[in-house]
Amino acid sequence: MGPEPNVRGGFLGLFSTLFEASRQHRYEYQLFHYTTLKRISEIKTQGLIKAKYGKTYVTDRPLSPADAERNLFFNAPNKKGHGDYVVIMDAPETFVNQLTEDPSTPLGYIYPGSIRHGRHVDFMYLGPNPY
Repeated sequence: MGPEPNVRGGFLGLFSTLFEASRQHRYEYQLFHYTTLKRISEIKTQGLIKAKYGKTYVTDRPLSPADAERNLFFNAPNKKGHGDYVVIMDAPETFVNQLTEDPSTPLGYIYPGSIRHGRHVDFMYLGPNPY
């Protein structure tokens, strides 16, 4: 299983967590899954990003909350807050090779299923969007 994801709080904890995560890479690809406070809590508890309708959406771009909502969720009213939290993942090439382009946005990719920490990828950071 991969390294334990860091979930410290506060600004200094966030800075420390991101610094540590940047040094812990086992793989060459970094991916991001933007989400809400409710979902980030579930992901932390379960160690799993559950697929919706058999798909999980990721991107290879670090985006601010506003940019994530605009570029990935198109400012849809029902997606308000979906850029506020992020899972930063360290992914092997075998995982990345399973991604397909998201036809709705040039910034997104689709993984065909749920994503489990330590099995598919390593969750390097889970928490408030620092970008």
